Amino acid sequence: MRKLIFIFGIMFISATGELLAQTTINRIIDSLKAELLVAKEDTTKIFLLTKISSEYSASNFDSSFYFITKAKEIADLKKTNYYEQQINSQYLEYYINNNNYSKAIEYALKNKELAEKNNDMPLLAKAYTNLNFTYNRFGQYKLAVESALKCLDISEKTKDSIKFPIRYLNVSKTYFLLNQFEKSLIYSRKALEFSIKYNNTLYRMKSLNNMAVVFSAMNNLDSAIIYHKNKLELAKENEADEEILYALINLAFEYYKKGDQLELNKCVSELNVYKNLFPQNDLIASSFVANALNFLLQKKYLEAKNELDSAYKIAKAGDEYEVLVNIYGTYSSLYLLQGNIIQGEYYRFISDSLTNDKNIKDINFYTEELETKYQTEKKESQIKLQAATIKQKNTLNYLLGGGATALALLSFIGYRNYKQRKKVDQLRITELETEKQLSATEAVLKGEEQERTRLAKDLHDGLGGMLSGIKYSFNNMKENLILTTDTAQAFSRSMDMLDNSIKEMRRVAHNMMPESLLRYGLDKTLQDYTGEINKSGIVTVAYQSMGMENINVDNTTAITIYRIVQELLNNVTKHAAAKQVLVQLLAQGNKLVVNVEDDGRGFDTEILERAEGIGWKNIKSRVEFLKGSLDVQSAHGKGTAVNMEFNI
Repeated sequence: MRKLIFIFGIMFISATGELLAQTTINRIIDSLKAELLVAKEDTTKIFLLTKISSEYSASNFDSSFYFITKAKEIADLKKTNYYEQQINSQYLEYYINNNNYSKAIEYALKNKELAEKNNDMPLLAKAYTNLNFTYNRFGQYKLAVESALKCLDISEKTKDSIKFPIRYLNVSKTYFLLNQFEKSLIYSRKALEFSIKYNNTLYRMKSLNNMAVVFSAMNNLDSAIIYHKNKLELAKENEADEEILYALINLAFEYYKKGDQLELNKCVSELNVYKNLFPQNDLIASSFVANALNFLLQKKYLEAKNELDSAYKIAKAGDEYEVLVNIYGTYSSLYLLQGNIIQGEYYRFISDSLTNDKNIKDINFYTEELETKYQTEKKESQIKLQAATIKQKNTLNYLLGGGATALALLSFIGYRNYKQRKKVDQLRITELETEKQLSATEAVLKGEEQERTRLAKDLHDGLGGMLSGIKYSFNNMKENLILTTDTAQAFSRSMDMLDNSIKEMRRVAHNMMPESLLRYGLDKTLQDYTGEINKSGIVTVAYQSMGMENINVDNTTAITIYRIVQELLNNVTKHAAAKQVLVQLLAQGNKLVVNVEDDGRGFDTEILERAEGIGWKNIKSRVEFLKGSLDVQSAHGKGTAVNMEFNI
């Protein structure tokens, strides 16, 4: 079973305080907005805008982005860079929360360059801290280690010992993610040493927690329990309820792994007193899992399942990845202990699939970045070569321009030709820049579709064949067995569950890469896809196509348009509250027109200019990749219409 909680302090070094209640944050924001109304267009207003953006950053990403953009506009207008570091940090936080690696690392590096330019060592240490967090967030662990060690080196050279605990913890975290547990333990101990020295209770608790987690990963359960108990005692002394809850949850997992029923029961009883003090989905769901583990050791399987069902509802609604892995693993243990091998192995497969899916995303992210980097460097080399050619031509023309007056007419003609060639060369550079951007987009999209295809094939051919084989074997067994009425009913229910598993697996594989897209083309696939949505009853989708039999759409274009329509319909079902949706494909000559219209609540289209959500970004990227045009018409209460045109 995976370790549930591993705490490493905070995301940004400047945010060292405890989280405030949302009502308090709202009061602070209202107060700042009131000051903003009367503030002049100067550094005071920039300061207020950055503060409002910072307060919104924990709860409303779009509002945070809006106010920090306003701050940057005024700073650019006034030509002041006094708040450049704060502005870069807010953009960094926004793009991390929106899973945009390239933009996040861009702003993290801007603060590093700013600190180096001003020889500001404390700011440089903070910049390396944020680089460490960003690299860790996106699975770039080698770069994360380098950044953490550089930050630590600066802190030691500048004798900034007050910040030693959190920076040692950052190094410890990265080594833990690399499974280098001995090194992780060394830096956690150093963090504990300095947090005690400087009487920093918060980081002392986090250091104790991290040491316990590392010992647990090394299967040294006795040491893990000792450090969790030490943290629990310290948290109780300081009435830190949230840290108490973390410690109790971790202790429950350790006692379960040891099979210590008495201590687990005591721990869970205390945990249930604290679990409703905080609204975090991961803490509440994890508390239910701890209760389920307690019931498992007592062989109270029905009670354990009820606790797991409650945990699943909370974790699924909050998309809590780590907790879901634990829940599926515990479901697997529950069914295996009851002798239900099929269900036990099914939930183990789901738990492993979640972990494997994250690992695959990390690998794909790294390989796609390398591919994009290669294509980008290739285009940049061509641009540099072209620029060098222009420079040589400039030199030659300047020499000719200094000729005798008798050659003035020839010089004029040469200069005119030079201007024309320069214009052509500049157009070529612009084309290369565009090709570079398209190559980067194409590399990402192709990598995504290749991975979808591979996973869909593995699911369908591998797991699908395996499940079908199991079903065939069970049918053969049934013919050679004499079953009682109750046993026959149980056997039939199991076969029905197996059939449902096969259908669900095929549905997932089909959604990742529909076979009909390659066999029958875009028109038939979209018709089938909208038909499946209609069967679900979520919304009624009307599908119309015209002239598609007279047009040939290649596989890459078909897949890209299919993903665009899929994302738009997904947005409709999630956000539009629509009852009717119309999807149209109209082939006109060498153009393909795609319309998606709904009768939902609609929205102000101006927010799309500053929206950076993953879904909308994917739609724009795919339309740009196909060199198509995109038009969105919407208003509150009047639905939404999205019109796209592509050259085929």
